[in-house]
Amino acid sequence: KMGLFGKKNVKFSGWMGDLSEEQEDRLQEFKDIIQDENLTEDPRYDDHYLLRFLRARKFNIKKTLEMFKKFLEWRVENRADDAIWIDSCPSINKVKEFYEFAYHGVDREGRPFSIDKPCSFDIDEILEVSNRDELYAFYVKEYETTLHIRMPAASAAAGKKIEQTFNLISIKGFTMKKLRQKTRNFIKLAVNIGQDNYPEIMGKMLIVDSPLIFRGAWALISPFIDEKTRTKISILGGKYQKKLFEHVDPENVPSDLGGECTCSEDGGC
Repeated sequence: KMGLFGKKNVKFSGWMGDLSEEQEDRLQEFKDIIQDENLTEDPRYDDHYLLRFLRARKFNIKKTLEMFKKFLEWRVENRADDAIWIDSCPSINKVKEFYEFAYHGVDREGRPFSIDKPCSFDIDEILEVSNRDELYAFYVKEYETTLHIRMPAASAAAGKKIEQTFNLISIKGFTMKKLRQKTRNFIKLAVNIGQDNYPEIMGKMLIVDSPLIFRGAWALISPFIDEKTRTKISILGGKYQKKLFEHVDPENVPSDLGGECTCSEDGGC
């Protein structure tokens, strides 16, 4: 008997080249609705792109369509098509001076590799030079740049389609004082942008340098994150290099994280 995910005991991932017959039918149905309702003719929304939304909603057409329509409206309201080319705000450049976040090469699968050090700043410092709308614009710009510039470049380098990222978050220096309500709002803002509008972009995430006290913090943060995404996240302490190197070649890991790269170029290699 065939089902959404294929024959019994045979699972299909829902990615191009690994679709069950019913998943293929759902994809075609989704495309037909988009065309019939004149939702968009943008060529960027190819099968790969649409499958991200279908996977995020477990190939439920009604829920996928609802998500996709909200996404299209959101793009117009937030000028997402222009985000890459617009300097999000002069204040964001000040934020970057003390918020350590950058993409740094690729992982072993060819996925763009991002490094985030959220404990490098205090939320009050960011709010002194920026505001919610400017931070929102910053995150949209990062997602758009990743989706439409970094991933195509990674795909060309790898000789295959690259559709996800590998993310490392170092929380060295974390204390519960860091997780005030303002900080939780900041985290929720970033998570919601990704989950609602850029589904299935994150392939794997390592949260490293995690102290024992972070377990309590995770209980406050994790409800913001959907269940499927949580399964892609591993939380590790200070001895994480072995696990990291399973995913990323040491030459693509900065020396301060235990790797071999000593580049000093702004924004990483």
